Amino acid sequence: MKKLITLTLLFAIFSGGISIAATKDIDLLKLKAEATQKAKQRPVIETIALTKASTSGQFSLEAAIGNRRSVRSFTNEKLSYETIGQLLWAGQGITDSVSGKRAAPSGGGIYPMELYVVMSDGVYRYDPVKNSLLKNNRNDVRTPLSNASYKQQFIKDAPVLIVIAGSPKKIMEKYPNNIKEFMYLEAGHIAQNIHLQAVVTGLASCPVGAFESKKVKQICKMTQSQEPVYIIAVGKPQNEALTLNRVDEKELASIAAVERKKRVVMILPGDRFDDREFFDTKDVLTTAGFEVDIAAEELDIYRGNRRGMAESNLLLSKVRPNLYDAIILVGGDSTRKLEKNSYLSGILINANNNEKIIAAIGRSAKLIAYRSIVEDKIVTVDNGTRTKLRRAGAKFTASKADRDGRIITAQNFESASQFGKLIVEAVNSIKSSDTSTSGRYVPTNVLRRKGIEQDKKRGKLIEQPQDEY
Repeated sequence: MKKLITLTLLFAIFSGGISIAATKDIDLLKLKAEATQKAKQRPVIETIALTKASTSGQFSLEAAIGNRRSVRSFTNEKLSYETIGQLLWAGQGITDSVSGKRAAPSGGGIYPMELYVVMSDGVYRYDPVKNSLLKNNRNDVRTPLSNASYKQQFIKDAPVLIVIAGSPKKIMEKYPNNIKEFMYLEAGHIAQNIHLQAVVTGLASCPVGAFESKKVKQICKMTQSQEPVYIIAVGKPQNEALTLNRVDEKELASIAAVERKKRVVMILPGDRFDDREFFDTKDVLTTAGFEVDIAAEELDIYRGNRRGMAESNLLLSKVRPNLYDAIILVGGDSTRKLEKNSYLSGILINANNNEKIIAAIGRSAKLIAYRSIVEDKIVTVDNGTRTKLRRAGAKFTASKADRDGRIITAQNFESASQFGKLIVEAVNSIKSSDTSTSGRYVPTNVLRRKGIEQDKKRGKLIEQPQDEY
């Protein structure tokens, strides 16, 4: 009987008796058989259906690009499946249900990449066709992944790790001479999409390329043909200034109410701030009709060096430079406390990139000693504050108070009133569009904190982005 069937099939083939449709049916059966075999090899503990990804938002692509930074300090707040699904969709989601095309381009339409998601409750694979998460491990493997990544601490702390894996075998079938190149390029496309999606979702992320591939592969339970290419840590940043912040309706209404009013923030260094620098400057600003917020490390009442009292109404960590026309630093004996404050670093660099006015009086001038802020700018400070500014490329004048574009400086309390007048003059003369509140969201465009390292051998201040990708 078997011989008869075989001979019949051979006769049908040679006589053209098997149709194209029948051939397709055979191919389909073959694919289904392969899929069933793979499913058996990759057991699924649990399946989580994800909600449909959002395809519209209030942030522009430019805002997302401008705010993307590698961040390594996350809160322990878990991310919702909706948020995780949005990130995965950006990386590998189906964007055309007819053709099956995905969010990231793939050479030859092969789509050899797969996303693994590591969280505290286990390891998942992303199924873009069904838009679901397939759980393959119940254990929290973030610590083993951290160890496999040369013990990078933030990998263990991040609430979500997205591991991008590729299949060289799939690429080899079409591009046998460029396997690695195509895999790495596609991983880059996917990673960038995820990073930008994280930004507009109010999250922070950091890519990791240094790890032991075999260990990562084993930990995530990848298939034999897969290789891990990239790890992306994602979560809520500890420093809120590093996100595109959502503004709720009440805050938006409050901002709109003062939209026509000039708004500045004065930053106190803490107790023993310089009373006269603060009060004399503030008097000029309030007389000119400015709204003045007072920011400090804590919400508290601070005592000046001449026993004057000032109460902060805003935490330094909550300052959003895009909402102000000017950032004003007050000096005093406690200025040193702010020299390594990461929130202040982010505020100043952000303000400079958004072309805001930056003003510093007395000892506080050394806090703006960034090359990107003061290089080739004319500033006026006392001799004891010049060293850092000189290393950052500043030029000096003997004036008591001076303005060079958007940078305003004054030597001490004796020139505080003149300092205040220069700020008023600058705010009124420079049109600032950054306080616009059109739409539901207000982009802050705040840069990640940049490390400041003093190179004693070369004698200059260096702004060094820490392992920036």
